[in-house]
Amino acid sequence: MQKTTVSAAALVAFLAMTVPAQAVESTSSPKPQRQEIRSEVRAKVEAKKSELKTKAEQKRKDVTKKFWRNASSRFEKLFSVELRLADKIGKRLDEAAKNGKDVTAQRAALAAARVSIASAQQAVKDASAQVEVILADTTLSAQDAKAKLQALHKG
Repeated sequence: MQKTTVSAAALVAFLAMTVPAQAVESTSSPKPQRQEIRSEVRAKVEAKKSELKTKAEQKRKDVTKKFWRNASSRFEKLFSVELRLADKIGKRLDEAAKNGKDVTAQRAALAAARVSIASAQQAVKDASAQVEVILADTTLSAQDAKAKLQALHKG
């Protein structure tokens, strides 16, 4: 293999022919362009981060709403079962009274049970309204909403 020697002038002339003038000019001042690109990319990244954070908070609130709706639905089913049971007990007390038994104490206990079922139903309705208000507040973050819901739970 032979070594070829190339003069510096020939190399410069060759590069001048092969490299376009725009590429030479654009490489002479890369810092302002890079800074602009970096600032644009940073702005896009920050916008995406805030968008994802907002979506995540909304998803947390939606999960909490869904949980509460499921829980209140279960409570309502429980209350309907308890009321049906109270009705059955009332019918049996009526039959016992027809047979001559003294059922005044049991009727009083049943009336007290119906009152406590009604108060529990009202408490669930009130709590549902408060939960909806807390979760509908767009100024609260998901963590603040969770803290308010926990405070509501503790009473």
